[in-house]
Amino acid sequence: MDGKVTPKINAVSKTCFRVDALHGFAHPAIEAGFRHLIPAAREHGISVMTVYNSYNAATLGFHTGYLACKGLLAFGAINVAPVVAPPGGNIPVIGTNPISFAVPAPEGEVAFLVDQSTTEVSWTTLKRAVEQGESIPFGWALDAEGNPTNDPEQGLTGSMVPAGGVKGFNIGLLVEVLCSALTGAKLGTQQGSFIEEDGQSIDN
Repeated sequence: MDGKVTPKINAVSKTCFRVDALHGFAHPAIEAGFRHLIPAAREHGISVMTVYNSYNAATLGFHTGYLACKGLLAFGAINVAPVVAPPGGNIPVIGTNPISFAVPAPEGEVAFLVDQSTTEVSWTTLKRAVEQGESIPFGWALDAEGNPTNDPEQGLTGSMVPAGGVKGFNIGLLVEVLCSALTGAKLGTQQGSFIEEDGQSIDN
């Protein structure tokens, strides 16, 4: 990751912008894109922005919430490295693939904001359980053989369970399409690991 790059903005149209983070942090790239996205949305009623070649954007709701404070109805999604197998399988093919939306209220307030993974719990919840030596409820994760487990370490090496079974997996699959196929960014399966030195950049 290069922390010194200046993101590049490509205006595909008056309402569509692609931001190349140039293998740097997501936040400066998002901020740079918002300087185009917000006025375009106000002028035309709708606007869309994609960010690629960036490190992870972390709390997605921070960004949708910012747009809501500007009076815009905001929707966002991020695809991440695979930790979720399809229902009935045991090989992860998509990530927790969070989605967020925020609804504006008068005077720069946020009426409500949703920020959630498409899995029963977040990856961080399992990681924290491992660190604290705690078990997890059945239904959160599967082991490497695809069997339900209450051992968070087995869940991290196996697969996380999509919220609502196949319905949650389908939403995560939609996020994958939105964040890669429509943007030119990497699929989750092509991204580097957050926790292992695999020689690959994360590059959401």
